[in-house]
Amino acid sequence: MAVKLVGTLSSDSDTRDFSFSLSSGTNLLSLLRDLEDSRVQKGSLLGWNGRNPRAKILVLVNGVEVSVLEGLQSRLNDGDAVTLVPVSHGG
Repeated sequence: MAVKLVGTLSSDSDTRDFSFSLSSGTNLLSLLRDLEDSRVQKGSLLGWNGRNPRAKILVLVNGVEVSVLEGLQSRLNDGDAVTLVPVSHGG
C-alpha cells in the first residue's frame, strides 16, 4: 500500500511517499502503530493510549477521511493509499 506523510510528519521520516507492506485485511490502527515503530516519531500519530489518533492528525484512506469509514478499525488492502496530514492551528 502507498503511504504519504504531509507537512511536519514528513520531516520525521526519511521520505514523504513510500510503500508499506502489511498483511491483507490489516486495520489502520496496526499500520499507524507500525509507522510509529519504524518511520515517524513515537507519539506523532497516536495519542498517549496508543488506540486513538492524535486530535491534530487527519487520516485519509483512498482520499476518504476515516471517521466516515470504520475509523481505526478500517481494513486496508493491497493498493490502498493512506495519507496522514497534520492539522495546524494558528493562535
